[in-house]
Amino acid sequence: MVTIAFKNLLTKSLILATLFKRNMFTLIFREFKNRQIHQLILSCSVLLMLCLNVEHTIAQPAIGDAHPVSTDYKLVWSDEFNETDADPLPVNSNNWFHQTQLPDGQNWFNGEVQHYTNQTANSSVANGNLSITAIKEQYTDQGVTKDYTSARLNSKFAFTYGRVDISAKLPPEAGTWPALWMLGKAINEDGGYWDEGPGQTANSINWPLVGEIDILEQFTNKNEVTSAIHNQQSSGNTENKGSLPLATSTTQFHKYSIIWNENEIQFLVDDQEYWTYNPVTEYGVKNENTWPFDKPQYLLMNIAMGGGGGTIPTNFASATMEVDYVRVYQQDQLLVANAPTDAPSAPPTRAAEDVISIYGEAYGT
Repeated sequence: MVTIAFKNLLTKSLILATLFKRNMFTLIFREFKNRQIHQLILSCSVLLMLCLNVEHTIAQPAIGDAHPVSTDYKLVWSDEFNETDADPLPVNSNNWFHQTQLPDGQNWFNGEVQHYTNQTANSSVANGNLSITAIKEQYTDQGVTKDYTSARLNSKFAFTYGRVDISAKLPPEAGTWPALWMLGKAINEDGGYWDEGPGQTANSINWPLVGEIDILEQFTNKNEVTSAIHNQQSSGNTENKGSLPLATSTTQFHKYSIIWNENEIQFLVDDQEYWTYNPVTEYGVKNENTWPFDKPQYLLMNIAMGGGGGTIPTNFASATMEVDYVRVYQQDQLLVANAPTDAPSAPPTRAAEDVISIYGEAYGT
């Protein structure tokens, strides 16, 4: 962008040129009647005017402020998916829990039509990436048969405040609903790691009072990514959200991030902030209904079928979301909050990446 000083200089130059044109052009033309001088002066005037308006032709700045990882943030947990074998390996069970139990009603929320499984066909690590794959196949589990399978991972790690970076490439196929997201550790959800699983949480809280942070999800528009939060104030409706055009979301890896502190949550793509949730700015008050985000949250990754992903084409066969890494950072003064007792005490060397599953209005409180 042109600096203010430079713009002021150009403005003064244009004024001088205008005065010069009014008072001197006639004299010059009368004395010299030189066509070359005439053309030169006109060219200089045009050049000055173009320079004055140069900011209109310079590429626009990024959507928001740039936020690379600050030096006061330290890596406290990650999964880098560094396995280089070409043959698919199971997901690291020290880091991730496969959530497969169907909710009451025998269907997942929001019109989703998949079974979540612990099969390596649906979630595996190979060639340095995690793959979460939705497949068209008849599959019977818990006495229910469905036509699609996928995977939904819960992290065996929970924390309060910090930065999350997830590098992921999303599936291009229609009908898919990929998500990278977070839920309050106290979630009341049978079959989840932190409710009925090994990481059982006492005094469970229903959704949306427990709080949900959607780092990334993608609906029917595969050239756009969105983020959102859910709390009691919005009654589960997705009224607090941001979106960003991203034409390469399904062809390239992008870094999807949040920076979460005691006052607000910033949402970023490739270190560029594009939306921020602040309860005081949004509602004029910060309380448990507008800000349930003062307690530990854990990570989820998944691909849902149908629902927010739209109509599934009849020729759908499979779709994969790839994740290069998942990293959690905290500032020096913060301690990791409430990590499960069966999780590694030191940060794992492998990283995890992409899956946001979003609860919708169908998940009652």
